[in-house]
Amino acid sequence: FTNGLAMDVAREGVRVNTVRVALGPADQPAAGAASFAPRDLAQLAAPILWLMSDDADYVHGVHLMATGGRLVNA
Repeated sequence: FTNGLAMDVAREGVRVNTVRVALGPADQPAAGAASFAPRDLAQLAAPILWLMSDDADYVHGVHLMATGGRLVNA
């Protein structure tokens, strides 16, 4: 999906990237909420902010695995 959309909009100057996160048990899930959440939001924010920055202006069509070293099924 990411690569196809990236190729479709590249000529318009739009960059498309996705971020996959590792989930772990939530400490106290709200009633009716999913019981899994990203383990550390501060660490998760760093790669997302990088992708949004000018430093990543050459990055396009990437599926970034921000899993903290945890194995995640594809």
